[in-house]
This record gives sequence, C-alpha cells and structure tokens, in this order.
Amino acid sequence: ARLVPAGAHDRHLLARIDLAGLILLALAMAGIEIGLKQAPLAGWLAPATLAPGLGVDFQLPVTRGALVSAMTTTSTISVKNSGQILADGLLSMPQLREWLKTEVKQNKHPSLLVRMSAGVPVSVQNEIASAAKEAGFESVIVAAEEPAANPAPGR
Repeated sequence: ARLVPAGAHDRHLLARIDLAGLILLALAMAGIEIGLKQAPLAGWLAPATLAPGLGVDFQLPVTRGALVSAMTTTSTISVKNSGQILADGLLSMPQLREWLKTEVKQNKHPSLLVRMSAGVPVSVQNEIASAAKEAGFESVIVAAEEPAANPAPGR
C-alpha cells in the first residue's frame, strides 16, 4: 500500500516535507521533555514560578498584625537576600530608581509594595524606601506574613 498517490510526484519535495516534519516532531518532543524535567515542584503557575528569581530562599518576614495594615498598592517589587531586586526583570539600584520614577508618572496615587525576603539587610530596606519616597511614592508598604494560627508544639 502506498501513502502517496501513484502518478506524477516529486520525490525530492516529499523527502523535504518528511525531513521538516521529523525535525518539528523532534523539537516538540525535546521541548516537552525539557519542560517536564525543569517543572518546579509547586507547578508552573505557582507565585514563585511566575516571579522569576524568587525561589525557595525567598521567605517573607512573619509579623503579628501583618494583615491589619494590608492595602492595595499600584506597584510591587521583590528583593532577595542576595540583594537582587525584581520588578520588570532584574534591576540594579540605579535602574530601580529610574523604574520607580516611571511608576510614579503612571499612577495618580502611587504606592509601593516591597516583598523582601526575611534576611535582607536593613540598610538595603532603607535605601529602597528612600528611593521610593524620593521618586514620589505616597506610601511604601513592606510585605509580611501573619504567624501561623496554631503553631506546632516544640520538642
């Protein structure tokens, strides 16, 4: 049985079509395999996955009453212990200052949520807060989590 109709056909054209299909299939399979091997444990849509660079070493500070002062903000940045600042990608401190100025221009009442890992030095926290105020942010909120409601008993 033939898959190609009998008669006039260009074998070179058919060979190129077969080769192109084979290459596309191989690329698709390689993409699936890489995607599955690199899949984060929490899933591709987990918050740490959607905010590149925030991995298991990112942990917000725990503070009683953190939810009491919760509010909606117009802009958000994340800061890791290593000093990496993430907004629209990885930013240096001078780039953050420019980003903050741009954000202020885009919002009538600009407010900034700063998601800092628990181990970020106070000097970095102060520098970011000062840069935000200088840029014109009306408020700067540092994110924190409430302590667990029923902490596990110690040993």
